Amino acid sequence: MKKFATRLYSPAAAILLLLVSLFSTAVSYEMDPYSYMDEDEQEFMQDNYGNIEADMYQVLVDTEEVKITSLGFGSDTYGFGLKLEIENKTDEEFTVQVREFSINGYGITTYFSPDVQPGNVITDLLEFDTEEMTMVSIEEIVDIQFKLHVFTWDDFNDVFNSDLIHINTGSSYVQEYIEFEGKELYNAYGIKIVLLDLDYSNPADPKIYLYIENDNDKAMSIHMWDFAINGQTTECYFSADIPAGMRSVSCLNKYDNLLRTSGEDEINALTFEFMAISSDFSFNLDIDPITVTIE
Repeated sequence: MKKFATRLYSPAAAILLLLVSLFSTAVSYEMDPYSYMDEDEQEFMQDNYGNIEADMYQVLVDTEEVKITSLGFGSDTYGFGLKLEIENKTDEEFTVQVREFSINGYGITTYFSPDVQPGNVITDLLEFDTEEMTMVSIEEIVDIQFKLHVFTWDDFNDVFNSDLIHINTGSSYVQEYIEFEGKELYNAYGIKIVLLDLDYSNPADPKIYLYIENDNDKAMSIHMWDFAINGQTTECYFSADIPAGMRSVSCLNKYDNLLRTSGEDEINALTFEFMAISSDFSFNLDIDPITVTIE
Protein backbone atom coordinates (compact mmCIF):
# COMPACT_ATOMS: atom_id res chain seq x y z
CA MET A 1 0.00 0.00 0.00
CA LYS A 2 1.37 3.38 -0.99
CA LYS A 3 0.49 6.58 0.88
CA PHE A 4 0.50 9.97 -0.82
CA ALA A 5 -0.55 13.47 0.04
CA THR A 6 -3.82 13.63 -1.86
CA ARG A 7 -3.84 17.31 -2.80
CA LEU A 8 -3.35 16.28 -6.42
CA TYR A 9 -5.50 15.67 -9.45
CA SER A 10 -3.54 13.19 -11.56
CA PRO A 11 -2.00 9.88 -10.49
CA ALA A 12 1.17 10.87 -12.35
CA ALA A 13 1.56 13.95 -10.15
CA ALA A 14 0.81 11.91 -7.04
CA ILE A 15 4.08 10.04 -7.47
CA LEU A 16 5.93 13.19 -6.40
CA LEU A 17 4.41 12.99 -2.92
CA LEU A 18 5.25 9.40 -2.04
CA LEU A 19 5.67 9.30 1.72
CA VAL A 20 5.63 5.74 2.92
CA SER A 21 4.99 2.18 1.73
CA LEU A 22 3.70 -0.82 3.65
CA PHE A 23 1.77 -4.02 3.01
CA SER A 24 -2.03 -4.07 3.33
CA THR A 25 -3.72 -6.86 5.27
CA ALA A 26 -7.08 -8.21 4.16
CA VAL A 27 -9.64 -8.07 6.99
CA SER A 28 -13.39 -7.96 7.38
CA TYR A 29 -15.30 -5.29 9.32
CA GLU A 30 -17.49 -5.69 12.38
CA MET A 31 -20.96 -4.18 12.27
CA ASP A 32 -20.11 -2.17 15.40
CA PRO A 33 -18.20 0.78 13.90
CA TYR A 34 -16.11 1.18 17.09
CA SER A 35 -15.23 -2.46 17.70
CA TYR A 36 -11.66 -2.03 16.42
CA MET A 37 -10.86 0.87 18.80
CA ASP A 38 -8.97 0.37 22.04
CA GLU A 39 -9.47 2.61 25.09
CA ASP A 40 -6.60 4.91 24.15
CA GLU A 41 -8.07 5.54 20.69
CA GLN A 42 -11.49 6.32 22.15
CA GLU A 43 -9.94 8.65 24.73
CA PHE A 44 -7.93 10.39 21.98
CA MET A 45 -11.09 11.00 19.96
CA GLN A 46 -13.07 12.25 22.94
CA ASP A 47 -10.31 14.61 24.06
CA ASN A 48 -9.62 16.01 20.59
CA TYR A 49 -12.83 15.85 18.58
CA GLY A 50 -15.72 14.80 20.81
CA ASN A 51 -17.41 12.69 18.14
CA ILE A 52 -17.29 9.21 19.65
CA GLU A 53 -21.09 9.02 19.82
CA ALA A 54 -21.55 9.71 16.12
CA ASP A 55 -22.58 6.70 14.03
CA MET A 56 -19.89 6.76 11.37
CA TYR A 57 -20.67 3.41 9.73
CA GLN A 58 -21.73 4.30 6.20
CA VAL A 59 -21.51 2.67 2.77
CA LEU A 60 -19.96 5.36 0.60
CA VAL A 61 -19.72 3.56 -2.75
CA ASP A 62 -21.14 0.27 -3.99
CA THR A 63 -20.74 -0.46 -7.72
CA GLU A 64 -19.93 -3.47 -9.88
CA GLU A 65 -16.23 -2.65 -9.48
CA VAL A 66 -15.78 -1.46 -5.91
CA LYS A 67 -17.43 -1.15 -2.51
CA ILE A 68 -16.09 1.37 0.01
CA THR A 69 -17.45 1.67 3.54
CA SER A 70 -16.70 4.14 6.33
CA LEU A 71 -16.05 2.30 9.60
CA GLY A 72 -15.59 5.41 11.75
CA PHE A 73 -12.64 7.30 13.16
CA GLY A 74 -9.46 5.48 14.07
CA SER A 75 -5.70 5.81 14.38
CA ASP A 76 -2.56 3.85 13.58
CA THR A 77 1.18 4.35 13.95
CA TYR A 78 1.04 7.13 11.33
CA GLY A 79 -1.81 9.24 12.64
CA PHE A 80 -5.55 9.82 13.01
CA GLY A 81 -8.29 9.65 10.41
CA LEU A 82 -11.22 7.77 8.92
CA LYS A 83 -11.07 3.99 8.59
CA LEU A 84 -12.32 2.77 5.23
CA GLU A 85 -13.06 -0.77 4.13
CA ILE A 86 -12.42 -1.34 0.42
CA GLU A 87 -13.59 -4.32 -1.63
CA ASN A 88 -12.12 -4.92 -5.09
CA LYS A 89 -14.77 -6.67 -7.19
CA THR A 90 -12.67 -6.63 -10.37
CA ASP A 91 -10.10 -9.06 -11.76
CA GLU A 92 -7.20 -6.56 -11.61
CA GLU A 93 -5.35 -4.63 -8.90
CA PHE A 94 -6.47 -1.05 -8.39
CA THR A 95 -5.57 1.94 -6.21
CA VAL A 96 -7.90 4.23 -4.28
CA GLN A 97 -7.21 7.91 -3.61
CA VAL A 98 -9.27 10.89 -2.48
CA ARG A 99 -9.79 14.30 -4.07
CA GLU A 100 -11.17 17.65 -2.85
CA PHE A 101 -11.03 16.67 0.81
CA SER A 102 -12.31 19.07 3.47
CA ILE A 103 -13.27 19.15 7.14
CA ASN A 104 -15.65 21.82 8.41
CA GLY A 105 -15.09 23.95 5.30
CA TYR A 106 -11.28 23.80 5.37
CA GLY A 107 -9.24 21.93 2.78
CA ILE A 108 -7.09 19.46 4.74
CA THR A 109 -4.21 17.36 3.44
CA THR A 110 -4.78 13.61 3.62
CA TYR A 111 -2.50 10.61 3.22
CA PHE A 112 -4.19 7.69 1.53
CA SER A 113 -3.40 5.52 -1.50
CA PRO A 114 -4.01 1.81 -0.82
CA ASP A 115 -3.54 -0.84 -3.48
CA VAL A 116 -6.22 -3.54 -3.44
CA GLN A 117 -5.69 -6.94 -5.05
CA PRO A 118 -8.47 -8.52 -7.19
CA GLY A 119 -11.24 -10.03 -5.07
CA ASN A 120 -9.73 -8.74 -1.80
CA VAL A 121 -11.24 -6.74 1.04
CA ILE A 122 -8.92 -4.50 3.08
CA THR A 123 -9.21 -1.73 5.62
CA ASP A 124 -6.97 1.32 5.54
CA LEU A 125 -6.76 4.66 7.32
CA LEU A 126 -7.59 7.84 5.43
CA GLU A 127 -5.16 9.91 7.52
CA PHE A 128 -5.85 13.58 8.24
CA ASP A 129 -3.09 16.17 8.62
CA THR A 130 -3.88 17.03 12.25
CA GLU A 131 -1.29 19.84 12.25
CA GLU A 132 -3.35 21.65 9.62
CA MET A 133 -6.50 20.97 11.64
CA THR A 134 -4.86 22.58 14.65
CA MET A 135 -3.70 25.57 12.59
CA VAL A 136 -7.30 26.38 11.58
CA SER A 137 -8.70 25.60 15.05
CA ILE A 138 -10.84 22.57 14.21
CA GLU A 139 -11.86 21.48 17.69
CA GLU A 140 -14.53 18.98 16.63
CA ILE A 141 -15.21 17.31 13.31
CA VAL A 142 -18.70 18.13 12.05
CA ASP A 143 -18.64 17.73 8.28
CA ILE A 144 -16.29 15.76 6.02
CA GLN A 145 -16.44 16.04 2.22
CA PHE A 146 -14.37 14.34 -0.45
CA LYS A 147 -14.41 12.46 -3.74
CA LEU A 148 -13.05 8.96 -4.33
CA HIS A 149 -10.81 8.17 -7.28
CA VAL A 150 -10.16 4.51 -8.20
CA PHE A 151 -7.64 3.72 -10.93
CA THR A 152 -5.05 1.22 -12.16
CA TRP A 153 -1.35 2.13 -12.09
CA ASP A 154 -0.42 0.11 -15.19
CA ASP A 155 -2.32 2.32 -17.60
CA PHE A 156 -3.77 5.02 -15.27
CA ASN A 157 -7.20 3.84 -16.35
CA ASP A 158 -10.07 5.20 -14.26
CA VAL A 159 -12.08 2.43 -12.64
CA PHE A 160 -14.45 4.71 -10.78
CA ASN A 161 -14.82 8.39 -9.82
CA SER A 162 -17.40 9.30 -7.20
CA ASP A 163 -19.54 12.38 -6.80
CA LEU A 164 -18.90 14.52 -3.73
CA ILE A 165 -19.37 12.44 -0.58
CA HIS A 166 -20.67 14.01 2.64
CA ILE A 167 -20.17 12.52 6.10
CA ASN A 168 -21.81 14.37 8.99
CA THR A 169 -20.85 13.38 12.52
CA GLY A 170 -23.94 14.84 14.14
CA SER A 171 -21.89 17.19 16.31
CA SER A 172 -23.50 20.53 17.23
CA TYR A 173 -20.11 22.28 17.16
CA VAL A 174 -20.04 25.44 15.01
CA GLN A 175 -16.76 26.05 13.18
CA GLU A 176 -15.41 29.59 13.36
CA TYR A 177 -13.29 30.81 10.46
CA ILE A 178 -10.12 32.67 11.34
CA GLU A 179 -9.13 35.92 9.65
CA PHE A 180 -5.48 35.08 8.95
CA GLU A 181 -3.12 38.03 8.60
CA GLY A 182 0.17 38.13 6.77
CA LYS A 183 1.79 39.25 3.51
CA GLU A 184 -0.65 38.94 0.62
CA LEU A 185 1.17 37.24 -2.25
CA TYR A 186 -1.66 37.02 -4.78
CA ASN A 187 -5.33 37.92 -5.04
CA ALA A 188 -7.06 37.49 -8.41
CA TYR A 189 -9.27 35.04 -10.32
CA GLY A 190 -10.91 33.97 -7.07
CA ILE A 191 -7.58 32.81 -5.62
CA LYS A 192 -5.97 34.43 -2.59
CA ILE A 193 -2.57 33.38 -1.25
CA VAL A 194 -1.19 34.85 1.99
CA LEU A 195 2.23 34.24 3.53
CA LEU A 196 1.79 33.89 7.30
CA ASP A 197 4.47 34.79 9.83
CA LEU A 198 7.36 32.33 9.75
CA ASP A 199 7.48 29.84 12.60
CA TYR A 200 10.86 30.13 14.32
CA SER A 201 10.13 27.65 17.12
CA ASN A 202 13.10 25.76 15.68
CA PRO A 203 15.50 28.55 14.54
CA ALA A 204 17.56 26.07 12.52
CA ASP A 205 14.47 24.99 10.55
CA PRO A 206 11.93 27.83 10.29
CA LYS A 207 8.59 26.74 8.85
CA ILE A 208 6.71 28.64 6.15
CA TYR A 209 2.89 28.59 6.15
CA LEU A 210 0.54 29.68 3.37
CA TYR A 211 -3.13 30.58 3.75
CA ILE A 212 -5.05 29.97 0.51
CA GLU A 213 -8.66 30.83 -0.36
CA ASN A 214 -10.53 29.45 -3.36
CA ASP A 215 -13.57 31.57 -4.19
CA ASN A 216 -14.29 29.65 -7.41
CA ASP A 217 -17.03 27.13 -8.11
CA LYS A 218 -14.40 24.47 -8.92
CA ALA A 219 -11.68 22.91 -6.81
CA MET A 220 -8.24 24.39 -7.42
CA SER A 221 -4.81 22.83 -7.16
CA ILE A 222 -2.04 25.31 -6.31
CA HIS A 223 1.45 24.13 -7.27
CA MET A 224 4.77 25.83 -6.68
CA TRP A 225 7.41 24.93 -9.24
CA ASP A 226 10.08 27.53 -8.47
CA PHE A 227 11.15 28.81 -5.08
CA ALA A 228 14.10 30.84 -3.80
CA ILE A 229 15.57 31.94 -0.47
CA ASN A 230 17.54 35.19 -0.57
CA GLY A 231 17.60 34.88 -4.37
CA GLN A 232 19.08 31.37 -4.14
CA THR A 233 16.90 28.83 -6.02
CA THR A 234 16.05 26.09 -3.56
CA GLU A 235 14.37 22.74 -4.15
CA CYS A 236 10.96 22.74 -2.46
CA TYR A 237 7.88 20.96 -3.79
CA PHE A 238 4.45 22.26 -2.75
CA SER A 239 0.97 21.32 -3.93
CA ALA A 240 -2.33 22.14 -2.22
CA ASP A 241 -5.88 21.17 -3.15
CA ILE A 242 -8.54 23.68 -2.11
CA PRO A 243 -12.14 22.59 -2.70
CA ALA A 244 -14.58 25.05 -4.26
CA GLY A 245 -15.48 27.93 -1.95
CA MET A 246 -13.10 26.81 0.79
CA ARG A 247 -9.75 27.72 2.32
CA SER A 248 -6.68 26.00 3.75
CA VAL A 249 -3.47 26.55 5.72
CA SER A 250 -0.49 24.46 4.64
CA CYS A 251 3.15 24.22 5.64
CA LEU A 252 5.32 24.75 2.59
CA ASN A 253 8.35 22.94 4.02
CA LYS A 254 6.86 20.44 6.44
CA TYR A 255 9.42 17.78 5.52
CA ASP A 256 12.27 19.98 4.28
CA ASN A 257 14.87 22.00 6.16
CA LEU A 258 15.17 24.88 3.71
CA LEU A 259 18.11 26.59 5.40
CA ARG A 260 20.13 23.41 5.15
CA THR A 261 19.00 22.78 1.57
CA SER A 262 19.76 26.32 0.40
CA GLY A 263 22.99 26.75 2.33
CA GLU A 264 21.72 30.07 3.73
CA ASP A 265 22.12 31.10 7.37
CA GLU A 266 18.85 33.03 7.64
CA ILE A 267 15.81 33.98 5.58
CA ASN A 268 15.77 37.60 4.38
CA ALA A 269 13.68 37.20 1.22
CA LEU A 270 11.45 34.58 -0.34
CA THR A 271 10.47 34.15 -3.99
CA PHE A 272 7.47 32.07 -5.04
CA GLU A 273 6.31 31.01 -8.50
CA PHE A 274 2.86 29.41 -8.40
CA MET A 275 0.61 27.69 -10.90
CA ALA A 276 -3.13 27.20 -10.39
CA ILE A 277 -5.10 24.41 -12.10
CA SER A 278 -8.81 23.68 -11.78
CA SER A 279 -9.96 20.15 -11.01
CA ASP A 280 -11.42 19.71 -14.52
CA PHE A 281 -8.30 21.29 -16.15
CA SER A 282 -10.46 24.00 -17.76
CA PHE A 283 -8.46 26.71 -15.94
CA ASN A 284 -4.66 26.94 -15.92
CA LEU A 285 -2.83 29.98 -14.59
CA ASP A 286 0.91 30.64 -14.36
CA ILE A 287 1.49 33.33 -11.74
CA ASP A 288 4.53 35.59 -12.21
CA PRO A 289 7.29 35.23 -9.60
CA ILE A 290 6.52 36.98 -6.32
CA THR A 291 9.31 38.15 -3.99
CA VAL A 292 8.74 39.33 -0.43
CA THR A 293 11.23 40.56 2.18
CA ILE A 294 11.25 38.96 5.62
CA GLU A 295 11.82 41.32 8.52
